[in-house]
Amino acid sequence: MFSIRQESKVTRGQLRSLPKPVKLGTRHCPVHHGELMDEIQRQVDKKFFLRNINGRMVPDIKLEVVGENLGVDTATRKDSVIESSELFGNLNMNVYRDKGSTLIDPLNGDMGFSLGIINSNSQKHRLTLFGGSIIFACENGMLTLDITGTTVKRKHTTHISIVEEVAKGLQAFCDSTRLIEVTATNMREKYLSSSDLNDALVRFGESGTMCWNLVGKTLADYRQREHQKLHGTNTVWSLYNAATNMIKGSSIAIQRKVMSGMQDDFDTIGLLPKPDLDEVHVTTLAPTLERVDN
Repeated sequence: MFSIRQESKVTRGQLRSLPKPVKLGTRHCPVHHGELMDEIQRQVDKKFFLRNINGRMVPDIKLEVVGENLGVDTATRKDSVIESSELFGNLNMNVYRDKGSTLIDPLNGDMGFSLGIINSNSQKHRLTLFGGSIIFACENGMLTLDITGTTVKRKHTTHISIVEEVAKGLQAFCDSTRLIEVTATNMREKYLSSSDLNDALVRFGESGTMCWNLVGKTLADYRQREHQKLHGTNTVWSLYNAATNMIKGSSIAIQRKVMSGMQDDFDTIGLLPKPDLDEVHVTTLAPTLERVDN
């Protein structure tokens, strides 16, 4: 989902070697990067996550980590030991339904699901987990539109529980997979006329989603033959991927702003069809549904 510069990339082993983070106040409760990643992996390995089946929330979804892309802010390295307060990245996931027997294969295998992770021990950001995807042909990313359940955020205070926050984040990720799949399909199928293209580019610049220089670079990439071979022509999908290709290597803040902002802009000017979901997810309608535990 995110592209991370080579000099910022880290392994889980390096994260585990980090010293215990220092509290910055009486109520500050920092979350160790290595412990966070280990807890995510533990729950992915051990749990089935809820799925709405005929109005009942049933433990049915199984996750499998198949790739990772982790980075830290301006890490300093001393004998392969890193020192950093900011963690960002993504875990690429296989998502299975039917108790782990049926792989959900978005866009006929052209796209995979990805769990976004942001953790800060300098009080810059809340612990954040959110759903997204990766396009295999070019390793571009996609974020879903903001709806209840796609993002879990938690301040680093004395009452934070890593186990609970990871559980909520992974369930929200499972809830968002259908939205991700339908949104990508709609973007790929939505025709983009010349006037639509002009409207979208103007909207990107005027809304602040992109600087005007990035708008120009996006248009240039959109018109490249190599880009069109990978992502097609005259579709919202092709334009979206042209922009995400141009922000590779940018800061995580810029990548998130552009990816989510473009979808808001498409929606504002009527180019992004409203998702027609055939499933209702636990996070959005939990009070009205009967929950069935293991």
